[in-house]
Amino acid sequence: MNGDVNTVQRVKRWQKRNFKFLALQKTRRVSMSSTDEASSLSQMLVTVVKAELRECALVVAYDTGYSRHAALQRLLLLHNPRQVVYVNTAEDLTRIIWTSSMCRGYFFLLNDPEPLLNFAKTYQDTWDYGGRFVLVGLSLQHLETFIHTYKGKRTEHIVGAVKAALPEVAGALYS
Repeated sequence: MNGDVNTVQRVKRWQKRNFKFLALQKTRRVSMSSTDEASSLSQMLVTVVKAELRECALVVAYDTGYSRHAALQRLLLLHNPRQVVYVNTAEDLTRIIWTSSMCRGYFFLLNDPEPLLNFAKTYQDTWDYGGRFVLVGLSLQHLETFIHTYKGKRTEHIVGAVKAALPEVAGALYS
């Protein structure tokens, strides 16, 4: 029980300091350096896994922009069973194993959202609508485009961490 309370307190502190789970129409902007941003993003993703996906298998899909990012490295250190997929094209996402007997958490760390957006439009039958998705790196416009696709409309659990366009603002989190 105490571990659950500590996790909730850590998430609340993180939300207060860095981001806030928000509706798509609202944002909370946060100022921080790029090193702080990488550390904060890493901490947030690990906290999400430990709080919500502790017993789940993970899928980590990343592109070149995140290949050396601290967030990817931290996810790879977790003990959850996982599949790791490098993404360059929409076809790369077809290599993901979309079915599992256990719960699944999907982390998309993408500087280039086009492969995911193309995949959402092209491969209609390939998706885990019951999975929990964290989309990192998309712009707010790309995130909104994705949630209006067939896949996005029918997926209940999607959270997007968006890097802000303004240099003095690190980012915002949308759910």
